[in-house]
Amino acid sequence: MYMLLGDNQFVRMKNTFAFPSDTICLAVSGATIVETNTNPWIKGILQEYLADNENLDRSEVTVFLMGGTNDFLQGIDLKSFQVAYKSLLRFIRKKFTKVIVCPPPPIPKFGVDGIKSLKECNHWFYSLVPMVHTVDSFTSYMDPSGESPNLSLFEETFPDGSPDMVHLNEAGLFELKNILLIKDQEIR
Repeated sequence: MYMLLGDNQFVRMKNTFAFPSDTICLAVSGATIVETNTNPWIKGILQEYLADNENLDRSEVTVFLMGGTNDFLQGIDLKSFQVAYKSLLRFIRKKFTKVIVCPPPPIPKFGVDGIKSLKECNHWFYSLVPMVHTVDSFTSYMDPSGESPNLSLFEETFPDGSPDMVHLNEAGLFELKNILLIKDQEIR
């Protein structure tokens, strides 16, 4: 059984591709790692779900966690993000044994400096091993030069025609699903 915990990337992935029918999708558009007054808070979403589902057999659940994009879009400082992320992971690890962390991909909208910062943050995610398993969701989304995102994996516009370049498109979501499922098979 899978639990998708995170932001709109997971919402869109679950709605685009088939997952087992018992998959729990707690992903919410706009969700953040750092608690804010304006966005859904990932830890709060999980706390509420667990309170309402006390009989869930957690031993059979693989938690996929992807969050941070909205935090970075809001300009949350890296230190606050890291503190909140570690707190979230400690909470999740008390409840579940299999946790796979998926750092944010290189978001084209962030520009060169923002992508460099995100790349540095992605290196930090690997310091979380062995507390959790981490997938490389950065390199797979870079162009062959490794200097900029592969734009063919991101939505160019929102349905209303305004610029996007934050969300993965169908090809990007397919890549994400494969990265996660391969890692799940590796750790079984």
